[in-house]
Amino acid sequence: MTPLPAAPSRTTPADFSTKADVFVAALPGFVTEANALEVNVNAKEATVVAAEINVNAKEVSAVAAAAVALAAANYKGAWSAQTGAAVVPYAVSHSGSYWLLESNLADVTTKEPGVDPEWLMMPYTTLYEIDALDQYGGASSFTDTTIMAACTAVGSSAATILIRPGTWTQTANRDYSAICPNAEFKFARGAVISHGAYTVNIPNFTGDVSPHFTGTGQITLSGDVKEAFLEWFDTSAGTNYLAALTQFIGCGVKTLTLMPYKTYPITHTSWTAFTSVHGITINGNFATLDIGGTDDYGHGLYFITCDGIHIKDLIIDGNRDGRTLIGDSQASGIFLQGSTNVVIDNVQIKEMGTDSIYIGALPTDHTVRSENIQIRNCDLYRSRRNNISITGGVNVQIIGGSNKSAGATSGASAGTLPKAGIDLEVNSVGTNVQNLNILIEGVEFAGNVSYGFAIGAQASNTTIRGNTFTDEIGICITPITPEVVTNTYIVGNTFVSGTYGLLVNGTGIIDNMSITNNIFLAYVTFGLQFITPSTGNVIISDNMFYGSVGPHAYYNSAHSVSDQAVIIRGNVYSLIGDGKAADTTMLFYYRGLFSDETIIRSGSNRYRVLTLESNMYGNKINIFGANINMYTTAAGDQGDGQSVEYSYGVLKMKITATTAQLNDSTHAINTAAAKVAGYEVFNTTTGRYVYAAGNADDSVWAYAGGQTAHTPIP
Repeated sequence: MTPLPAAPSRTTPADFSTKADVFVAALPGFVTEANALEVNVNAKEATVVAAEINVNAKEVSAVAAAAVALAAANYKGAWSAQTGAAVVPYAVSHSGSYWLLESNLADVTTKEPGVDPEWLMMPYTTLYEIDALDQYGGASSFTDTTIMAACTAVGSSAATILIRPGTWTQTANRDYSAICPNAEFKFARGAVISHGAYTVNIPNFTGDVSPHFTGTGQITLSGDVKEAFLEWFDTSAGTNYLAALTQFIGCGVKTLTLMPYKTYPITHTSWTAFTSVHGITINGNFATLDIGGTDDYGHGLYFITCDGIHIKDLIIDGNRDGRTLIGDSQASGIFLQGSTNVVIDNVQIKEMGTDSIYIGALPTDHTVRSENIQIRNCDLYRSRRNNISITGGVNVQIIGGSNKSAGATSGASAGTLPKAGIDLEVNSVGTNVQNLNILIEGVEFAGNVSYGFAIGAQASNTTIRGNTFTDEIGICITPITPEVVTNTYIVGNTFVSGTYGLLVNGTGIIDNMSITNNIFLAYVTFGLQFITPSTGNVIISDNMFYGSVGPHAYYNSAHSVSDQAVIIRGNVYSLIGDGKAADTTMLFYYRGLFSDETIIRSGSNRYRVLTLESNMYGNKINIFGANINMYTTAAGDQGDGQSVEYSYGVLKMKITATTAQLNDSTHAINTAAAKVAGYEVFNTTTGRYVYAAGNADDSVWAYAGGQTAHTPIP
């Protein structure tokens, strides 16, 4: 900084003006340099202050470190576990932190850390993991008292409680979650809670896939537990997972996981059900529940009044060939009673003692049905009774997968009725409890002993769509009085082989049935047959009968509701591949509906309206027109004085025979099985049509005017 020149003075007037001018001229530079000096001084002052703060911080850090070291060297354990006098240095843990005593106490229990000023909380020493055994159990007390002490010390903090290897005995019901809800319970391998009949609730459990619980009281795992493993609950050394399965289902964890492709033996000695379980997913990982034993109780998963169950990628093997089974046992793979919102996805169930899957109402209240059930892409095989029984279901969807060999004999275990792939019925006839809104779609049915799909009782809004049937009887609908089956839709199915494609039978009532766009292939007897039920509002349209006999033999067994509004139209009938030597028995076999002469005549049966229109036969020429003059109604056909309207087609094809054959009573054309009064045959010898005057082998053949044309003789 530049010094100022000498200041002017009045005592020396001679140089006053000169000095004044020089002094004033120096002032601007002085001001600039003075301001710069001020900035520099302030900066140096800040540096000095910062240095002082750093020194102080180091002093504080040193004091804290010394305190922590002192506390660690004199740690006594949890404050809650201490008694008697406390002499400094003295440290404890409490409420998730470490505390150092600042003055001696005659009784340590009278002053609580965090409450009383005698305790100093150690900085940076929040408890993140504590060892329950070492810190609260004296390194030897494997008890619930030790765990309780650890929980109390942790309180609401997010600490980890380590449970060391050993058997930890529980002497009472324990809800550890209520004491330390945010703590993580970290179970080391070999750490086992032995709880007997006591219940235990553990928050935020973590552990390896090995046994950690043994007892019959329910273990509940609350808080943040991503998934539970069946192995955690096993006490049988892997020989019988039944008890573990019970704990597993009820443990409160939402995702229950089996080890991939592992086999889990399960042996029942009584029926074991899971009641009121909600919102769980059983992730099978293609593991197998292997049902063992020789008793009558070999079921897999039995749910009563449960909700939100999802079972996926699981195998259940009932091993029924080695089981002693009594009547209709409840040995089902998955058994649902009064349960809702259940999804069974990609599950394989085989060889069950009763059903692969049972869907029903509560036995004590049939109105509490199982609702909103989805069975998707499941493979069900050779259950003793049915692969699926639905006795009380609402909104049930069975989509994809396969359904095979229900009711087939397995070893010494014979099947028991109904032996159906899927059976819709009720537990008690006349209970007025319907199966409602049932969808069967895209399922492969094969080899089921009695039926692929059957309706035997109350059912409404049933859709059977896009399935394939290779069964003795593809679909059988047989309501029993007073049961009513309504709104049944059979659409787009393929019936491959067997005795019947679709059989409608029974003594009950069928109303509003649609049979459309199906394919019937090479059935031994009939592709489609109605026998005895009282039916109304039936439409059979746009089906293809390929080598099988078409709609046949409508009967009515004295019901108060007569058959009405039966429409048959737009179907195609093909002789190709039917295995018959000639075309003489395709549609006229017995009393086929499409014979010009025997349209619906069968004794005293009554039909109010029967419509046949736009059907096709063989070479795809329309069956069309109506010629009532070709058929004279009999008194029995009128019935109850009602006016019966017949509308039928004239077939554009010929059933042929020679004069010699028509005159030979031993020829097939004259057998009772083929010959029906009014039967039309084209005589290739004479080039004329003749008609059977009766059903007997020797009944004459007459021309249209009634003149005798041929008299069969032996």
